[in-house]
Amino acid sequence: MEKPSVSDVKLIALAFGGVSALARALGISISTVHSWVRSGRIPPWRLTAVLAAAPSHELPDTVGGLIEAGRVVQQKQADVA
Repeated sequence: MEKPSVSDVKLIALAFGGVSALARALGISISTVHSWVRSGRIPPWRLTAVLAAAPSHELPDTVGGLIEAGRVVQQKQADVA
C-alpha cells in the first residue's frame, strides 16, 4: 500500500468532500482527520479504513485513485474561483 504525502492527504480528504466529510465517512472526530492533514500521515490501519469507505462514496479504493479524485475536485474548485 502506498504511503501518501502531506499534499496527498489533503487531496484524499478533498476527494471525500473535505476534512469533515472524511471524518463523518469513517465515524471519527474531525480533529483526528485534521491532524492527518497537518502531519501528512494517515496511520496504516486508518488508511485501510479510508480505502474501504471509498467505494460507498463512489470513489476509487486505491491511494492513487483517491489522490487523483482529489485533484479533480481541486481543479473544479479552482475553475469556479
